[in-house]
Amino acid sequence: MNERSTSTVAFRSNLQPVHGSYREDQAFCSAVHDIFALELLQKAGYRLSSLQMQEYRNASLHCAYALKDDYPFGTVFADDGNQHVVCRCTNTVCGRFHICRPDFDPAELQVVEDNVVFRPRIAEFDESLSEGISSDTSSTRGDILAAAELFRSTQTVIEQHKEDLPVEEPQLQIPETQAPVIYGSVVEKPFSIEPSQAEPTIPPAAEENTPDERSDASFSSFVEAEQEDVIYLPITERTIINAGPGTGKTWTLIEKIKYMLSDLETDPANILVLCFSRAAVEVIRNRLEEAAGSDELPLNWHQIDVRTFDSFATYLLAWLQENIPDILPANFSLEGQNYDARIHMAAHILSSQKDLLSEYQHIIVDEVQDLVGVRAQLVLALLRGLSDNCGFTLLGDSCQALYDYLAVNDSTVMSSEQFYNELFHEYRDANFFSLSHNYRQGDEFGELSVPYRKAILSEDASLRTKEAKKLDAILTMSHLDLRKITSQELKPFLKEGTLGILSRTNGQALQISSWLRAEGIQHVFQRPVQSQDLAAWIARILLNTETDVIDQSEFTELFNKYYPEKADSSGRYWDALISTQRDQSRAHFEIEDLLRGIFQNARNPLLFEEPTDLSTSIIISNIHRAKGREFDSVLVLQDVLENMTDEEKNDLLEHKVCYVALTRPKKKVEKVALKPQYIFISRDEARRCFKAGGFGHKKYLSHFEVGDGTDFNARAYARSEEIQKYIQTLKPDTRLKLQKCPEGTKSYVLYRIVPEDDERVALGYTTPSFARSLEWAIQRVFSNPHSIAYKYYPNVFGDIYLDGLTTCISSSDVGISGAKGYGGMYIWYGLSISGFAQMEKDRY
Repeated sequence: MNERSTSTVAFRSNLQPVHGSYREDQAFCSAVHDIFALELLQKAGYRLSSLQMQEYRNASLHCAYALKDDYPFGTVFADDGNQHVVCRCTNTVCGRFHICRPDFDPAELQVVEDNVVFRPRIAEFDESLSEGISSDTSSTRGDILAAAELFRSTQTVIEQHKEDLPVEEPQLQIPETQAPVIYGSVVEKPFSIEPSQAEPTIPPAAEENTPDERSDASFSSFVEAEQEDVIYLPITERTIINAGPGTGKTWTLIEKIKYMLSDLETDPANILVLCFSRAAVEVIRNRLEEAAGSDELPLNWHQIDVRTFDSFATYLLAWLQENIPDILPANFSLEGQNYDARIHMAAHILSSQKDLLSEYQHIIVDEVQDLVGVRAQLVLALLRGLSDNCGFTLLGDSCQALYDYLAVNDSTVMSSEQFYNELFHEYRDANFFSLSHNYRQGDEFGELSVPYRKAILSEDASLRTKEAKKLDAILTMSHLDLRKITSQELKPFLKEGTLGILSRTNGQALQISSWLRAEGIQHVFQRPVQSQDLAAWIARILLNTETDVIDQSEFTELFNKYYPEKADSSGRYWDALISTQRDQSRAHFEIEDLLRGIFQNARNPLLFEEPTDLSTSIIISNIHRAKGREFDSVLVLQDVLENMTDEEKNDLLEHKVCYVALTRPKKKVEKVALKPQYIFISRDEARRCFKAGGFGHKKYLSHFEVGDGTDFNARAYARSEEIQKYIQTLKPDTRLKLQKCPEGTKSYVLYRIVPEDDERVALGYTTPSFARSLEWAIQRVFSNPHSIAYKYYPNVFGDIYLDGLTTCISSSDVGISGAKGYGGMYIWYGLSISGFAQMEKDRY
């Protein structure tokens, strides 16, 4: 750049001819790179290329660690001639800088300094835009102004053709300019958000801004310790634990809480416990309740805040909305954001509003190895915001870090390894402890997996394979045939207690569940860890009260009426219902307040569990969803371990998955055979499974996993009182179908949900998200990246089941005339549906 007064960057036209409809012209669509045009294509149902998707989601992404006003992502041509979206951040003091910018050239800093001189001209340009675009394009700013004028006209065209855009079913959402955009586990602000509404960024820790020659900690920093070494540390101590399954991490957590409350007389309201799953929350709360029953905890132990990350973020934002709304973006709507978006926003707020955490004395985070993406960022923001007098205890097992697949192909997603590196760098003075003795499994049984664990934690790939082969040879092969299994054959396992049947993929688990349903064998199909379906007992009771107010006496009467076999548990469910209220000492509660509390502050696991679920002894699950749980006996599919004996399949993450499966049982584990089959798995967080049938040019989509939380429009279940009445008559395990609606019913391919024995009744409908996932699966099967025509979508999917009813709550009455309103809140029945849906070939 020879003259600093003249930019060498100019806007040039990028013309591409359109042949017919732009939606059908793949060459045209693939050449689009303008962010607003990509938004239009996305809404029109076009599947963006991987490069376009990266450009779209990084359009105005402000990295949590970047300098203020620095949006560091852009598209460049690499030496190989291909285009890549890269990071050009220049925040060299950031602890993650060496990870994001391994190619950094110090000369870049001089370029940044040289460009400071242009800031007055940028401000001058902004001022001219606010006053109106000049028609004079002869100045050095002419190309810029012409581009701005072109953009304005483009926006006008978009407004004029809004009717051509897809019209979706009413969703629980806010305008796009207010709601973060989600891609898998990556959350970014939409490019249309105004600077004044932008969320604060997470600043790097103070240590990063001061020279410090101390070396970071590492996994080699963990030293063997006894549980008592953790329990009796001062409350201000900061401890990070890396220990295997069955080594008593949860026991240590409970004992530490007992010590802080009973011996140190810590206010329980000043202790926060965060967990990855509701199952973990339930275990902790149950053990605390047992300790309280033995007089080992003070009477106010209930004030300990035990939550999932999702619940914590939701509660924080709801509290801010009511008490400090100015912190949130204008017109903020909690209902309009999914859980990843809430976690993302909570992380940003905690990074700048550190006084929000001033009253905490100790933070406990369980299963930290599972923290990737926004959840990892939330915990880092939380820890960085703690006062010097607040301690923390982080518990995890790096050998069970199963979610790093989300970061493999996306550099914007923080992996568990990066999360640990942040801890090692920022909290190098913390206590790093490991626990080794296995208390879950017997001495001989427990020792089987120890060499395998050591091999996984080592960097020796051949050692991992060697230990996997040893285990494969030792474990017994079961004689069971899962396709024709009977209750009688399962009795020997059930005598031991609970039985977990674990598969590698969710498609396999759904198939096994279908076979057990056909034999009438009661079981639970493990829902996703992040599933937020509220239990049906909430609607069943609140929709049948005599007035708009309820007390414990009326609740107990209704609970015993609908769940007589669980009458002795009514008190626990009443406590769960009112746990969402600030003043739980009242005799009567407005149902409107209860609904609002559940919507904003649902943390008790019983709010998500039907009372009749508690007695089931057989659980079918993929290994990811089984992590954190334990079973008396386990049947694990043979291919889980067999694949790890193949040196060519020596994948570290897959070894960790196998290790988790082998450490779930307390007493017994056997391998069970299942005919090999090729199952596709999507690469996003949902890990949706699907299969292909046929061969060559006659391939078709044969199976498609159904049951993701975004597959069905919850509001459609309440579109009329008649549908609500019909839904209440349905029983678990009712067989359902998905029938394709006529072309043009919606701008996306729409399916109606019908009972298999009464196809005239449309219970509900699928969503645009379901249509996009289905199209991607068909594209994958056909190896065709182009838009899929309506006729190639299956007409009917069968082999889908009703898991049970759910409770739906909303603060909006749009499209739900069948719901019941209490003040400004509405409640109705929903459906929980799952299945490895099979395409009916005779109707394809």
